Amino acid sequence: MPPRARKTCLDVERERPVGMPTAEEKAEVFSALVENGLSFIERSASELEEHLTLSIAHFAAGLELVLKARPSTGR
Repeated sequence: MPPRARKTCLDVERERPVGMPTAEEKAEVFSALVENGLSFIERSASELEEHLTLSIAHFAAGLELVLKARPSTGR
């Protein structure tokens, strides 16, 4: 039995596959991730003396968000 041909749906107005984000949408997501990551890191610093465990958890979450945020490279 031959393999099935993949069907792709194109958004005619945008000439790209449906569901693929635009460059503006990617930039918004990148900005939101970095902003939230930095917010967690700032909160971590403010909680350092009173809630060490929460501070470490917030720092780790913030660092993870910042590291996972990648600007679009056009690929």
